[in-house]
Parts: sequence; C-alpha cells; structure tokens
Amino acid sequence: MNHYFKRQRLGLAGVCLFIVIKVLSLNRVSILKGELIDAAIGQTDLKPGDVLILFAIFLFAYLGSSYLLAVIRFSVRMNIMRDLKDDFLASALLRDRAAIRRLDISQTISSYTAEMKLIDFVFLRMGANLIEFIVGILLTLIAIALIDWRMALLSLAVYTLPVFLTRTQQNRLTEAQKQFQAENDRHTDSFLQKLRGMEAIKNYHIEEKIQSLFSTSLNSLVREDIRRAKTRANTNGLNSILMHVSQAIIAGISAFLVFRGDISAGSFVSIFALSSTISSQIYWLAQSVEAVLSARPAISSVLDFIGISQKQSAPSPTGRPLDPAVLLQAEDICLSFGEQQILDGLHLRLGKAEKVLILGVSGSGKSSLMSLLMGFLLPDRGQILLAEERSRLISMVEQEPYIFSGTLEENLLCEDLNRYSERTELLRQLGLDALHKSAQPIAERGRNLSGGECKRLALARGFLSASEILILDEPLANVDAENIERIEDLILGIEDRSLILISHQVSERLYAGMERVYELVDGRLNCLKADGSGRCQNSVWSESPTQAQSDGLSTRRSVTA
Repeated sequence: MNHYFKRQRLGLAGVCLFIVIKVLSLNRVSILKGELIDAAIGQTDLKPGDVLILFAIFLFAYLGSSYLLAVIRFSVRMNIMRDLKDDFLASALLRDRAAIRRLDISQTISSYTAEMKLIDFVFLRMGANLIEFIVGILLTLIAIALIDWRMALLSLAVYTLPVFLTRTQQNRLTEAQKQFQAENDRHTDSFLQKLRGMEAIKNYHIEEKIQSLFSTSLNSLVREDIRRAKTRANTNGLNSILMHVSQAIIAGISAFLVFRGDISAGSFVSIFALSSTISSQIYWLAQSVEAVLSARPAISSVLDFIGISQKQSAPSPTGRPLDPAVLLQAEDICLSFGEQQILDGLHLRLGKAEKVLILGVSGSGKSSLMSLLMGFLLPDRGQILLAEERSRLISMVEQEPYIFSGTLEENLLCEDLNRYSERTELLRQLGLDALHKSAQPIAERGRNLSGGECKRLALARGFLSASEILILDEPLANVDAENIERIEDLILGIEDRSLILISHQVSERLYAGMERVYELVDGRLNCLKADGSGRCQNSVWSESPTQAQSDGLSTRRSVTA
C-alpha cells in the first residue's frame, strides 16, 4: 500500500497537521476546565472571564480542525480507493491472454467488492483513526506530565494493557478473517454459478434442490461471520473492562494527591479530563489495531491480484517470421489436454492480404488452434511467429461473441470517431441499420437481441477493427438465409487485410473466394485447395489437391465426421 500512500503524500501531510491541531486544542480545552475551577476559588492569577474566552477560542479551534481533518481524510481515502480500483482493472487488462483464461471470475468479483470494502471501511478509515489515537495519546501524556509527571507515568502504565492484549489476539483475529474470506469466495462462486445456470435450473425443475444447496452455503458463511464476530467481541469486552478499571485507578490516586495537597482541585479536574481522553483513545486504539490487523488478508489478496500481471503471467513464446511478407507463422505446433492429443505438428503460414479457410468437424481442434493463435493457450511444443505485437496484429470474431450492455455504438468498440459514415454503411450492409436508428439500449450478453443480431454485431466489430489479421470463427452460424449473402459479400470484399475463416461448412462461393483451404484432421492441416502456385504455402508441403478440385461441388462445402 506504500505506493498508494506516496501518491497522496500532500493530503496525508494535511491530515497529520490537523490531527496535531485538533489534539492540542482538545487538550487545552481539558486543562482550561481545571483552570476555571482554580480561577473561581482564587488559586490562580487568571480571572474566570479570561479563562472562558480562552476556552471558547480553543473550542472553536478544535471544532474547525475536526471539520477540516474529516474533509481531508475522506478525500485522501477516496483517492486511494480510486487508484486501487483503477489499478485493479488495469491489472486484468494487462494480463496476457493465457492468464486471462486462468482468471477466477467469482474470486475476482469477491476481491473487488468484499475485499475492497474491507480495505476502505476497515483498513483506511480505522488506520487513519489509529494515527490520530497514537498522536493524541502522546500529546495528552505530555500535557499530563506538565501538570504532574507521576500521573503521566501512571496513566501510561494502566492504559497500555489493552494494546498488548490486542497484540496477543493478532493471530486469532487474522485467522478468523482468512477463514471468513475463503468461505465468502466459495459462497460467491456458488451464487454466480446458479445465476449463470438459471435456464438449466428451470429446464430440469430443480429449484428446490438449488435453494437447499444455496441455503447450506449461506449458513456456512453466516457461521464463519459469527465466529469472526465472537473473536472480535471477546477482545472488545476485555478491553472495555480494563478501561473502566484503569479510569477508577487514575481517579482514586488523583483524589489522594489532592487530599495530600500535592495538586490543586483544578489540576485534579484537568488530569481526570485528560486521562479520560487517553482512556477512550487507547480503547479505540485497540479496536483500530485489531481492525487493521484483520484487514491484512484482504490487502494481500487485492495487491497480489494487482501485481500478478507482472509476477505470474508467462510471456507467449513468439518471435518474428524471417519472411517480411508473412504476418503469422505457426511452426510444429503440438497441444494436448491430458492424454488427448489435440494438435500434432501443425504448420500454418499467413501472408499479407491473404484469405485462408480452415475446415474441420466438431472436436477436430479448430477452437484450440484459434486460442493458440490469439494467445489464450500456450503450445506444448513449437512456436507462433508474429510480424508485430499480437494485440495490434490480430482481431477475432468468436462463434459466441460477448455483447456488452449499452448502445450499439458502444458495442462496436471502435475508437476512431471519424469513421461514422463507414460504420453506418457497414451496419446497413449487415442488416443492423434499423437497430442503429432506433438507438435501442442493448442488454448484457445481448439478451434483448436475436442470436443472428448478436453475431452480425460482432462481425461489425471485427470488420471495423484496425488489425491486419481478422479471424472469423463460424461467422455464418445462427445467421438466417437472408443475411448469409450479405456477410459473404463483406468477407469476400476484404482486400487490405488478411483473413482466417474457421468453419465446418461454407458455400461454394465462399470456398472459391479463398486463396487456400485446409482441413484440420488428426491435429494437422491437410491442403484441400492451393493458391495460384498450385501448392499450399506451408513449411510442410501437402500434395496438390487435384482430387478435391476435380470433385463435383454441391451448393455448400462441408466436412463431416
């Protein structure tokens, strides 16, 4: 957290300044209470009226410094939380694509909500109070020492016991917080899974079973929270008892000193008022220490999440192709999941402004190949060479695209605001002009759109992207016959960028418009159609596809199991 505190060092300096002013003013008000009594009985040169004027001045200073302290402290706290939340999302965005696939969404949501709240309301707020209490205790002890040094030492002795007691409870409090946070993560994950699977729950009529499982998880969470509260309550109760005992000791000894004539009645009142301030400060100091300690697991979790993009994200093994005309080159790619071999010695090259079609049955490894090219997976063997950094080079339109809540324009994810006419024409060509003109808000995941509209909206994103390579995964799936021809026209009209088209079935027209066509079989790409040279541009050459070219072509080309 030091990094975030340094950003707010000016505000923190203001906090410290007004803490000192506030404590000094409050201490002076407490001393003036005793001096007023001494002035009333003639034991001081000050007149009661003079004491009252000073009392009003320092009381006003106390109130003013308290107000400014609250404003600055709140501002610093909010700025720290803003920076922390900003870095939280930035950390997710900075992860490499393989790390994104490993991201635990439910735990991330828990960190951003429950743990952030704990840092804000417990660590930062109580931590600021902790500083104020420490400064207050030190300055108040000095004020008591100026009246009678013996009472200052006694106050220090009898009021510090709760702090040591809290220190001994550190491990217990920290462990209780860890267990509660772990249970909260499990409960959040369970809740999210049930929300995502709501349609399946309804389809299979298992509402009662799901409710029962959820109640069990919720009961476990409540038990852990109660256990955490009991641990805190036990500490607080002991602290409260010790505080009252300490106050009684201070009052008794102060009264004895007045009886002996060592201090005046006014000094007795001042010492008791100051010691009472110390009593409450040490009591809340113990609470603040306990709160700050209990928040440490949440701080570690959030900071680990923020730092993981630098610590744990493994770089994708990429280099640059030797041929400057090649944008992407996959060399001897192997991938397996457990004992299942998905890709086995696969090779692929993609040149500039080149269109490549990859056909394959379901389960042949098309999605795994695309995940490798996009960097979401790392190969077991081989390497993927890229002409430039992946995020600028490649864009992909997924088979099941994610649709954000918001407007259609916001979902296009196009940063160039000067391309309005291009966007409008593209939306018209994709049959989305009516949706564009209506300005209808789009629900998350496109729940208020048809499957075809979601697919066409995602295609519009891809066509508007500025990358040199566009990957289309089953672009014609969930698209009605009326719009298939429109999409094919757009695909075939691409001239200034390279294209990888993934599908299990395409029309004869789309097949003919591809420079090269491959079939993914047994983890390798077999050439079905070559470019003008008569050979597929692979580092491992396949035979010329004379048989595939001589076959009679139906309306659609397809690969079947």
